[in-house]
Amino acid sequence: MLRKISLLLRYIRYTYRAVNAHSIHSPFVFDLYTRCIKSKTDESASGILRDLIVKMQSDKRTLSVTDYGTAEGETVSRKLSVQYIARNYSSSKFKAGLLCRLSSYFKPAAVLELGTSLGVGTTALALGFPQAKIITLEGCPETASIAKENFIFNGLKNVEIITGEFSSSLHGALEKLPSVDLVYIDGNHRSEPTLDYFNECLAKANENAVFIFDDIHWSADMETAWNKIKQHNSVTVTVDVFTIGLVFLKKGIARQQFTLKP
Repeated sequence: MLRKISLLLRYIRYTYRAVNAHSIHSPFVFDLYTRCIKSKTDESASGILRDLIVKMQSDKRTLSVTDYGTAEGETVSRKLSVQYIARNYSSSKFKAGLLCRLSSYFKPAAVLELGTSLGVGTTALALGFPQAKIITLEGCPETASIAKENFIFNGLKNVEIITGEFSSSLHGALEKLPSVDLVYIDGNHRSEPTLDYFNECLAKANENAVFIFDDIHWSADMETAWNKIKQHNSVTVTVDVFTIGLVFLKKGIARQQFTLKP
């Protein structure tokens, strides 16, 4: 209950700062906002994502879930149904649609995702730009197996899933890619690991890369990570839409931070 109240307070604080298109003076961010964030998801992709979410929220299979990314920094193993994971931890219809649009908008050749879960977010990224090469990392083998089923069911042939703790799998995943165009970090909801993943991925990120951070307001600790990322020397533009944060490394444009209504 206390966590929910804290999250509500952070959301109220966010709404006071959030603006719409009329307050955006950056041509780059204005175009991103009007043509991507506020646009509609492709109807075919939206239908696939909607059906996948419904399917997962109805799946009563029980998994032995290993979670390396708890707020307390502990590794936790527990029995959870696919249905429970889908309803409490997996990408919502709104977030999946936004990920799909971001992938379609930026057309990334190489995508790295940290935190596959049931594969809803991965599917959204793949549908947004089917030509992308996507490597996705998942710590829990049983959760990864469900994601693989979903990739096969939806005919996704551009996704490679690597199972294992990120501290050991991230380096190998980066070695497979000459550079990264889009990085989606949704695998550990603590400040220190989030910053570590960001810094490690920066070495392979090109100038036009976009970093997507999930649940930036999930806790005070995650907000600390988000604030440190915004101040990083390599970062020029950030966009906060509450559920996710976007980070850009573009050179030659003014350093700006935006809090936008989704």
